[in-house]
Amino acid sequence: MTPPLDAALRGHTRALLSLWRPDRAGPPDRLTHQELREVAQAVKRLSAGLSGERTKAGRDYLGTEDGRTAYLLHFWPVSYAQTRAALQLAGLRPPAGGGRVLELGAGPGPGAMALLDEGWGELHCGDRNPDALLSLRALTRDRASTFLWDGEAEGGALPPGELDLIFASHVVSELWKRAPDRIERRLATLQRLLGRLRPGGHLLLIEPATHALNAELLTLRDAAAAADLVITAPCVPQGPCPALAEGVACHAATRWTPPPLTEQLTRAAFITKDAPAFSYLCLAAAPPPHAPPPGAIRVISERLTNKAGRERVVTCGAEGRRSLSAAPGQGESWREAWRRLGRGDGLVVEGAEVRETGLGLTAASRVRPWP
Repeated sequence: MTPPLDAALRGHTRALLSLWRPDRAGPPDRLTHQELREVAQAVKRLSAGLSGERTKAGRDYLGTEDGRTAYLLHFWPVSYAQTRAALQLAGLRPPAGGGRVLELGAGPGPGAMALLDEGWGELHCGDRNPDALLSLRALTRDRASTFLWDGEAEGGALPPGELDLIFASHVVSELWKRAPDRIERRLATLQRLLGRLRPGGHLLLIEPATHALNAELLTLRDAAAAADLVITAPCVPQGPCPALAEGVACHAATRWTPPPLTEQLTRAAFITKDAPAFSYLCLAAAPPPHAPPPGAIRVISERLTNKAGRERVVTCGAEGRRSLSAAPGQGESWREAWRRLGRGDGLVVEGAEVRETGLGLTAASRVRPWP
């Protein structure tokens, strides 16, 4: 049974604290006042290094005590939540028996733990940092095998055999990040990885939601489409990305209640993580047996409300980017689905009216989730 996100995170952050302070006493789910001051400073330093010029991106920041502390106690819960959200948004569910998964750039295990909690089975996790892999094995209780892996090393050894899922979080954007041909190199890496999948298998990438890195992922997505690779999420169309063409972002966000540890650190480090945003891309080894249903679209914006109370989201689908709006009211069959709708969600709309600014829901409309 898949554990609810918030309950799972509360349990995992207790394990993270136990791993971080094995020989010290302290509250089981939060930091002491002295610990909080020290850890918040480490989080600020790592956050600064992973934003702006991204001076620490692609470097072994997990190889320092400062970096390990910041990642384990702050970035780990965020990455775990992003992974579970991306798996669900992409409609990825484990086959019977749990399937066989390869994770690259696994670090100390947020993705591995999320995969296990979502029901995936045999995990093989690679990272360049052996200490991070020790933490991964401790947190997963040795339910994942590990190996050393460097993403830029040509011909790096991977576990043999076919796979049901290959997963990489915040990895691809760090490969050859200053090389002028980085998109071509990354595309070649994706093509090699896709060759390791079983029929029906998928390759899932998660990247930061910053405008520059989102644009790079969308550029890679368009290169993949031009190379006739099969894109299954978040996109409905296989052609050029409408968001990239218009210079706007396309990313998702997970909905969570931050655990006490995260609440402490976000306040102390002045970092907002109420709804961790991320970009993602899912490719398949072969075309899926069923195409997206007619009218399938995905929400790519936050919800906006005009002065009259009409709510609007921007969507993307086979017709490109279009607004979808609804007037305030009660009683329509789609109202509850509309209230739950958020950035990254897929849906099928039937019976919408064409408005000057896009599509509008009426009392006769129907809305259902997709996939």
